[in-house]
Amino acid sequence: MHIRSLAIDAFGRLRDLDSGADPLGGLVVIQGRNEAGKTSLFEFLCTVLYGIYPTAADRHPFAPWDGTELGGVAQLRTRDGSEYEVTRRLRSTPVGTLRRNGRSDALRNDDLPFVDHVPRSVFRQVYAIRLAELASLDEDGWEAVQDRILGRLGAQDLRPTREVATELETAARGLWRPDRRGQPRIRQLDEDIRRISGHRPEARERAEQRRRDADRLAETRRVLESARNDRAAVKERLERLRLWVPVREELVAVSALEASVGDPAALVGMPPSPSTELARRRERVEAAWTTLEELRTEAEELAFETEAVGEADRALLDASAEIDAFRVRVAAAEPLTVRLAAIGQERRALARRIDDAVERLPWVAEPAPRALMELALPRLEDALADWVEADRIGPSSDRDPPGADQATGDGSGARFGSEAGTVAVGAILLALGVAGIAGVEIPVAPSPSGALLLLLLGVLLVGMGIRRLRLARASAARQALGAEQRARAIREAREAVSTMLRPLGLSAGPRPDPELARRLGSCREWLRDDLDLADEAGPLESQLRALEDETARFAALLPERGEATATGLAAILNERLQGARTRATAADRAASRLERVEQLRLEAQERQTAAMAALRDLEARLAPFGDSADEAAEEAERSLAAAREAEQRRARLEARHADLQSIEQALAAAESEGVAWLSEPDPVGRLEAELEDRSDAIEVWLADERTLASRLEMPQEGETLDALEGQLVQLRADRERLRREHDRLWILSVLVDEADRRVRETHQPDILRLAGENLRLLTGGRYDRLEVSDDRSRELRVSGPALDGPREVAEPLSTGTREQVYLALRLALVAHLDEGGERLPLFLDEVFVNWDPERRERGLDLLVRTAGERQVFLFTCHPDWADRAVARGATRWRLDGP
Repeated sequence: MHIRSLAIDAFGRLRDLDSGADPLGGLVVIQGRNEAGKTSLFEFLCTVLYGIYPTAADRHPFAPWDGTELGGVAQLRTRDGSEYEVTRRLRSTPVGTLRRNGRSDALRNDDLPFVDHVPRSVFRQVYAIRLAELASLDEDGWEAVQDRILGRLGAQDLRPTREVATELETAARGLWRPDRRGQPRIRQLDEDIRRISGHRPEARERAEQRRRDADRLAETRRVLESARNDRAAVKERLERLRLWVPVREELVAVSALEASVGDPAALVGMPPSPSTELARRRERVEAAWTTLEELRTEAEELAFETEAVGEADRALLDASAEIDAFRVRVAAAEPLTVRLAAIGQERRALARRIDDAVERLPWVAEPAPRALMELALPRLEDALADWVEADRIGPSSDRDPPGADQATGDGSGARFGSEAGTVAVGAILLALGVAGIAGVEIPVAPSPSGALLLLLLGVLLVGMGIRRLRLARASAARQALGAEQRARAIREAREAVSTMLRPLGLSAGPRPDPELARRLGSCREWLRDDLDLADEAGPLESQLRALEDETARFAALLPERGEATATGLAAILNERLQGARTRATAADRAASRLERVEQLRLEAQERQTAAMAALRDLEARLAPFGDSADEAAEEAERSLAAAREAEQRRARLEARHADLQSIEQALAAAESEGVAWLSEPDPVGRLEAELEDRSDAIEVWLADERTLASRLEMPQEGETLDALEGQLVQLRADRERLRREHDRLWILSVLVDEADRRVRETHQPDILRLAGENLRLLTGGRYDRLEVSDDRSRELRVSGPALDGPREVAEPLSTGTREQVYLALRLALVAHLDEGGERLPLFLDEVFVNWDPERRERGLDLLVRTAGERQVFLFTCHPDWADRAVARGATRWRLDGP
């Protein structure tokens, strides 16, 4: 099986990790620093093959802390060339998908179907070789390694057969063994039987022992009384010394302190801490000088600030009211400028509309806008309507059917009456709407919106009625006229239109244009709007010109600025004015502060003089104690401390000992007599040790006394013959039962040994042969064979041309060599386990740490050789190792560190 690519969404510290577009090779080097996620990557690879465990996100050690869904995708290729895509995700429960050739199957949390020949536990224990396992070889011992690899075939959940057989044999030997070693249980029972059988002579001995115990008890009590008297005498002497020795030591110390004081008169009136007082008075002098200097500097700065207001500032301050008024007018002019620009934009839009409409009119002369403003549009509309109607009927008489005149005369009155009624209804609605808008309460339209609706409806009905009346009149006239009359009507209508258009410079044209009146009306409305906008722009332009004149006048105050807009000039003037006001205010404050500073300078001068006098006085008082003032202060402080300490110690002695004078007399007498304890370094300790020794001896005698008294107070020991016989019967039954248990355990140990021997005969030869070949490649032929002893110790031995015989894999073999043996065995075991099945990938983590460079190179060569049969993942944090593997054709995959 070959893992071609990995895409990890979230797993441990790995996020959005992808192996890339190129497929992973047979040997893959995972390079990353410590905590870069190599362990997380290994666990994800195990998860791809065998599912997600634990199955709950809150218990999974690699579930992201921020709640992101754990999961990822892997592309696999099996030995038969089949391509698979495996998806694993941890939601409320683990889910998985296996895709092949476009088909998707639910995998849930099951193992992949082509890895079931190697259980999950065996895969994690055998196919993953980590640094921790190699580093623990010295600690665990090679016996555990041999059992794990050769006895259990790498399965850690099984106990070694050697261990089980040894335990069974040990348990059997614990019950009985043919030699005289140890204390088997059956032998203990035999001894108990013999012991109980011999209890009769002991009964006679117990009486004699009680008599001897009584004699010893009397002697012990006599010795105990004498020891107690001696201890009391020692204790009395110890109490006296515990009182006298500390007093004597304290008196000696007080005398030494008083001798170190010197002349007490020199300390009279001395400060408690001369060094501190000297430093404080110096600091006062220094502080006074510093204050004087700071006040002088401040006075100079204040004087400079009072002169900071110049002529230009005064001119601005004098014109401050006018400048503020100018700023207000400038601010008010901004909306005028905006409105003027908007007016210009609206007039340009109107001009474009007018130009567009004018181009479509039939001009025969220069346009006359004033004549357009004076044109009576309703008359023009009526004339155009007459022309249109006359043109529609035409001058031919054959259009009128027979009796048309009569028909017209019969029905025109009714039609005119209907149209007049429409006009009347519209006029009524129009009046009601006007009244409602004016505020008159109308029942049919109580709201303003209803009144507006009535007004609009009335306008519509009036317009429709008037138009229909006009058309009815024209129709009646056409029907009444003959062909000649109709032609004359067309000429008259056209002449009427031409007469009205001639002042405008327009031609009526050969045919009537119904939309001409509307277009002319639109042009007139646009011309009126343009005139209104021009009237509105005139005052605005006047105001802005006045502001420009004022701007030029104020600009003269700032000739260095050159030309500036009104807004910019107002801002500059405001900035200059504010600065002038600030400097004027600061100058006023500086003048007031300057007077106060001069007063403070006089006061500081007085303090400096007083501080200097105090310092000179203290230095004069310290002169007897040393050449320099600092040394004299330290010496005086030591003398004061010694005098205080001597006084305090004597006061404490007098407070603790009311009879201090009698104690001093006793000590003086002892010194004159030359008492021995006065010259001892620790007389109290000696007496305490003596008292403790005597107390320990008394405790021993007391223990003997209690033991003897208890023994004599106890009733006489002894058992009846029946009791002894009953004990013997029970002991013999227990002995028989234990003999049967011993036989059972011994047979089981033999069976386990035989089963282990048969398993090893089946599996070990192939494993040891492959391991020997691997070891030969790793060591360059120095070691080329591994074998296991036939006895129960099953020692793992190595041999080769460099050795005179097989050698046990243990010290003095180096740690690196033993790790190489371990790796050779593990590679052989992996090849044996999945023989005939899918070759599962192998994972190695920092296995070359303790190897020398030459064998490390051979190790990489062996991994390259192994990668030809199965995929190998090599985890390392060493860039040079990764480079060497890449040089041998490995694929490098870098993990970013933390």
